[in-house]
Amino acid sequence: MEFATLLTAFAALLTSFITMFTVKEMRKQRVVSHLPIIKVIGCYVKADIDQNNHWTWKEESLKVRNFGKGVALDLKVTWQIPIDDIIILLKKYDPYNIKDISVKNGFLILDTSAHNIKIQSEKFFPAITENTESNNQLTIPSYLTTLFGQYINEALINRPKVSKDKSINLADFPVANINISYTDINDNEHEKSFSLSTSISTIYETSDNKNGNASVVFEVQENFL
Repeated sequence: MEFATLLTAFAALLTSFITMFTVKEMRKQRVVSHLPIIKVIGCYVKADIDQNNHWTWKEESLKVRNFGKGVALDLKVTWQIPIDDIIILLKKYDPYNIKDISVKNGFLILDTSAHNIKIQSEKFFPAITENTESNNQLTIPSYLTTLFGQYINEALINRPKVSKDKSINLADFPVANINISYTDINDNEHEKSFSLSTSISTIYETSDNKNGNASVVFEVQENFL
């Protein structure tokens, strides 16, 4: 009888532990299911190229989407663009330093244009609710698109036409990083990082009095921390 009582008490204790564990796991799953899930979506962008090989970009914006069921608050985006690596790449096509390509006092100087690096390197969203993308446009910094256009000009468009080598062997354009930090409704902090690769899809060079154009791919991949 005493053994049966102990066995019953043990079974009841075991049942309570199992119930407690199950409830805890259910609560954990509920919390996870209501967390924000932030993603950055890449894009294809077209650019017009005039007779002077000046690029005019059209809506060079990525999208920031929240695929989770919880709101993301105080979302801060920070761009990390390897400007020094890009400048080194460009200078390979300008061995006599004819063009001014440098960083001075927080500005990228690219021949006849100047770009404020700091003001374009951060973006803030007060909140991004679930499954929304409208108004969550993340503009690609103009100094990045300008550098890429200059790279294609020098590496492809301006290369000697007399060359018998018709192959196109472009070096990979350096990859930029997009770092994002935000909080959920429980004040838990989250961080994510994405890489941005830039490449040419198609290009039509200028001819006679006709402008050219290019289609550029901005591909985004998540960097799992």
